[in-house]
Amino acid sequence: MPRGLRNRNPGNIRRSAVRYKGETKSDDAAFKAFASTAWGYRAMFVLLHTVVRRSGVDPDAEIDTRDGPTMTRIAAAMARVENGVEPNEAEIAEGWRLFSADF
Repeated sequence: MPRGLRNRNPGNIRRSAVRYKGETKSDDAAFKAFASTAWGYRAMFVLLHTVVRRSGVDPDAEIDTRDGPTMTRIAAAMARVENGVEPNEAEIAEGWRLFSADF
């Protein structure tokens, strides 16, 4: 099983001081772990949103980080590249639901 799926971290987010909702203790020396894959997708959405916000790019520009269909396609593509398998669409949708509940 790919590392990102074992850790329920489909974006292979590396360990750092940043804490995400749903993050759990990781046995992996390099990567974070999450309580569910949906929480891992939520962290991807937060990370993408934060990167856009910090870049000074208007979130309503070409990539609107609050647009579910666009963001879930991006997260799915990232997970596919990182893990080499097709992601579970229901888990992505649940991750989006967890992320968008904050808005």
